[in-house]
Amino acid sequence: MADAGNLRLLSAVPYIPQPDEQFEFQIAFPDGQELYVFNKYGQHTTTRSIITGRSLYTFLYNVNTSFGKLSAVTDASGNKVSFIRDSGNSLHTIETTRGQKCRVLTNKQGFLEQFVNPDNLTTKFAYDSSGLLVSRSDSAGHSFFYFYDGSGRLVRFVRPTGVSTELVFDFSHNGAHVSAVDSSSDSSQIKTTIVKVRGESFNTYENGIELKTFVHLDGSVEVETPWRDVVYWEAQPHKVLLSYLPVQAGMFPVLMRQTTTSTATITSSANVQKPWIGWDYDVKYNRRSDRERSVAAVERILVINETQFLSVEYDWIANREILYNNSRRPFLFVQYDDSSRPVQWLPKESRLPLNMMYDRFGRLSGWQEGQHSETYGYDRMGHLSEIRFSDTTALKNSYEDGKMSPTKIALRSGRKYLYSYDDNGGLRAITTPKGTKHSFRLEVSLNFYKLVYTPPNGGPLNAYVIYMDSEHRPVMKTYPQDWGKVLYLYNNRSQPTEVVFGAGKVEKVYHKWTGLLAKELWQYEEQRIVSQFEYTGALLTKQYHQFVSAYLLSNLVFSYQYDSFSRLKLLSTRVGSVSLPPIDYAYNQRTGRLEAIGNFRVYDKSQNDTLLTDGTASYSKSFDASHLLLQLSYSKSFDASHLLLQLSLVIADKEVLRMDLSYNTNGALIQSKTFMRHLGAGKVRVQNYTYDADQQLVEVMGRDHWKFSYDDNTNLATMQYMGNRIDILYDNSDRIVSFGETPYVTDANGFVVQRGEERFTYNPLGQLMRAHRPSRYDVNYMYDSRGRLSVRKDSYNNVTQYFYGDILRPHLVTHMFNNADGRVTTIIYDDQSVPLMTQVNHEVFYIACDQIRSPLLVLDHRGEVVKEVHRGPYGHVLFDSNPAFYLPIDFQGGIPDPLTGLIHFADSRVYDSLVGQWLTPDWDRLMSDLKDPQSLHAYRFNRNDPINAPADERWKMSDLNKWIHNQGIDLSAFDIGLVSLFNGCGGGGDDDRDVDDQRSPPPTTKPSHALNLPKVSAPALPIVSGFACGLQRTLNNFRMISSVDKSKACVKSEDLFESIQTNKISSESVPFGNGISVSRVGGHAVVMSAPDADPIRKDVFTQILNNTYLLDLHFVIHGNDVFYFVKNNTWRVADDLTQLQRLSTSVNTTVHENKAEDQKGGGHQ
Repeated sequence: MADAGNLRLLSAVPYIPQPDEQFEFQIAFPDGQELYVFNKYGQHTTTRSIITGRSLYTFLYNVNTSFGKLSAVTDASGNKVSFIRDSGNSLHTIETTRGQKCRVLTNKQGFLEQFVNPDNLTTKFAYDSSGLLVSRSDSAGHSFFYFYDGSGRLVRFVRPTGVSTELVFDFSHNGAHVSAVDSSSDSSQIKTTIVKVRGESFNTYENGIELKTFVHLDGSVEVETPWRDVVYWEAQPHKVLLSYLPVQAGMFPVLMRQTTTSTATITSSANVQKPWIGWDYDVKYNRRSDRERSVAAVERILVINETQFLSVEYDWIANREILYNNSRRPFLFVQYDDSSRPVQWLPKESRLPLNMMYDRFGRLSGWQEGQHSETYGYDRMGHLSEIRFSDTTALKNSYEDGKMSPTKIALRSGRKYLYSYDDNGGLRAITTPKGTKHSFRLEVSLNFYKLVYTPPNGGPLNAYVIYMDSEHRPVMKTYPQDWGKVLYLYNNRSQPTEVVFGAGKVEKVYHKWTGLLAKELWQYEEQRIVSQFEYTGALLTKQYHQFVSAYLLSNLVFSYQYDSFSRLKLLSTRVGSVSLPPIDYAYNQRTGRLEAIGNFRVYDKSQNDTLLTDGTASYSKSFDASHLLLQLSYSKSFDASHLLLQLSLVIADKEVLRMDLSYNTNGALIQSKTFMRHLGAGKVRVQNYTYDADQQLVEVMGRDHWKFSYDDNTNLATMQYMGNRIDILYDNSDRIVSFGETPYVTDANGFVVQRGEERFTYNPLGQLMRAHRPSRYDVNYMYDSRGRLSVRKDSYNNVTQYFYGDILRPHLVTHMFNNADGRVTTIIYDDQSVPLMTQVNHEVFYIACDQIRSPLLVLDHRGEVVKEVHRGPYGHVLFDSNPAFYLPIDFQGGIPDPLTGLIHFADSRVYDSLVGQWLTPDWDRLMSDLKDPQSLHAYRFNRNDPINAPADERWKMSDLNKWIHNQGIDLSAFDIGLVSLFNGCGGGGDDDRDVDDQRSPPPTTKPSHALNLPKVSAPALPIVSGFACGLQRTLNNFRMISSVDKSKACVKSEDLFESIQTNKISSESVPFGNGISVSRVGGHAVVMSAPDADPIRKDVFTQILNNTYLLDLHFVIHGNDVFYFVKNNTWRVADDLTQLQRLSTSVNTTVHENKAEDQKGGGHQ
């Protein structure tokens, strides 16, 4: 209480919540839009949503007294997690709705001692006398050890690999400083700062970038970046909470408005105010009388720079969510049932509704949208056992008793894949329909993990191995038979700094303060490509590319300009000394959508029809009304956008191309009608496509007649063209042996090195470096640091350079320079990465592509055909009317080689359109998607479906952001909640309710050649700032769009299929036995053991290895990892050998004795 005149504090009274009529207490957490209800005994009984007023979770207790123990947690859909206790009230089992049971064992103090998950993985915990956790070990052999100071503060921990990390605390009157020192190697100790605290400021580190954060007393938050951007979030009382808990609304304000100020501009050092982003609330009431009123609806309005972009209204009575555009026109209705589950997504205009169904247990049982649908079946244990499609085919999963992951997966055709696991649920092997076996294992070694993949019929020396450090970063990978190695180095920010491979390397240099990429280098032998980057703030403003080679090559500069929302508005290019015409980009001020690309303007004629025109050429596209949500099936996953029904190109008032497309219920193209105008006459081509049950292309009927057949492992076995049959043979590892009479040869790395008389040479990264055919051609290639084809030089003295100027789509070739004749080619793409136009020097040509971005026609400004290309179904060129006109875009957007016929894609992979497969396997991708049995076929191109575009992403049914984007509203550039930086912690960053973040950090900050690793079974122990994670959760809540929370007690519908699969690799190899680790501290070996470790092993290794010299050396000899423990004397050799004999046959021991001539006695070595 304070007076109004002198502003003096008169009294301060602590706030104590008062009970309501039911003697319940309500405590608000506005930051998470949640309200917690407690009973008179202080037990948490209910969690409600502040926005919707509905119950999210209810908590039950075994007795209704203050001694009650939690017995169950139930969400709004009826999904329950039960806590089963014994007669002494001790917890012994946790059971979920799906029937998963976890066994729990606690000690007399109530501490958790043992936890057994549904896959029988047992984790044990040990404590000291004061109750501090000192060790954690599991039955897979992973052990962690923890050490504390006298104040109980954690000061050191040891990971399963033996890597010891020390936490250093520095407390003074100036603040606090916490850092971590990794002592895995004396020669390269890595010190990482975690957090600095000084007064109201916190310095945290996200992805290697230091962020200075201020938390003000009024709840507002301010973040300062190294590039001098200051982002400020203003806090205000929650407007919904004000109506019934006004004091708590004032006590716990929420972030309502985001403002960014930048001092990093090109022209001035003065502060520049960027557009602000904020939420407005409108609470609508039902009035029963003058005194009584209840909430009827809550509307949240997203305002960006005084412009209302959209609003979200939740109707408390109808239980539905309504989304409005900036004209206050509703464009999407989301209806929920009484359990707050979405049952219908109803878009306006010409879109089809999506209906979702649930069974009596609250599980998703199916969905339907137009002619597309899927239904789901479950076994008695709640496992997903069947996915049935609208064409009546089905995927089936079988489970053994006690297994949570499937042991047999039957594809829609009936092809069966068998999965085998270890006793802890880790995947050991997958057996294909032909009986070949792919094996996997994870080994725990000294200072690293070792992920081993053995292809069919491969022994220990034929394995593909990835070495990972304790943070699961790749440090080395080796190919079968040790035919190649790739090494990875990192800085103390965990950013990749060097990749070494054979005679080549990739180097990366980062700015010291900002962490942004400053320089990249790709080098192979004497060839080098150097890229340098300049920034204004965090925005890339210039790229310099310099080439060093024996060839005559030209350097290049890309320059970028941005609008006030940091969206690209101008791209300028200079090749050598020649400046090219700039490319402009413009965006709609009310929707954020791209509306201008160069000379092209984008118009939405309707929700399903778009038009792009530059005044001479007009591209029109029509899409269907569905969203095609066929993402649950791993047998087929189509693009997440609408299906293209018609495309047309009109030049100079003449329609020169029109395609009409038809699809089946699986979303696969079944017919295309193509009209072309050539030489003043029109011609129509009709093609019909047929697929088998697994959606593999089997027949094409039209002017050309193709037939394809596949073996049990989905290898393309026969190809028939116009009645001519070609047989394709494979070995037991599914590697091609011959195509008709043409032999294929594959080396130990799995790379195709010979095709008939043609020879191919690769570097250890799998990049094709040379292709030659005696007396015919010889072609050499160079790549940039991100694996993209940069230079092609052939034996006819043609030197071609490829450049990639699109920073948001770095895989697209935007410019090409031919050094032989000085021609510069520029390519313009639409917003879906489809090429529209190419400019060769000053001459403009228009490109007409099919539904998969493969060019069909190149036309001049009069609409006359300059080039026509006709291809087979798998992309092989059958007819080219003008081979001399080289276009650097071919089948599905790849870069064609005119001499070899091969097609280069942006990820360094090369596609052979003759046989429809890749020349090199992608082992990393294979191991990152083991839940999909067809990913085992590492050479397969798009699952033997070359007609439909591959899906770059799988989007979720409940992805509100995609629904909003499809309605013409693009929020991706606004960086609401600063999500581009705060993505290092958990806490809801992947929540479906948040604003779409299509604008990830600039491509120049992303690591190249980083492996897409699977989720290994080893538990990680990352070091993150708790304050940073809390701040991230707060900012995630600020950027939420939907008002309805998703339950955390059940499997979300979009993750339904993911949840029953596994990427957990079997881990059964521990060098010293379960519960025993060896660390290297100060050059000496330190042996640590958990209480449950084998006592004999513990005693033997402690006596033999403890305090020996552990050399900082690691060699791989005959596939085995070799380490060196050294003692400074030999007088206890006999005792050590006696100790080793106690291990019996579990350890192989070999003794080498050498007589030293210069010594009087013998010695052991």
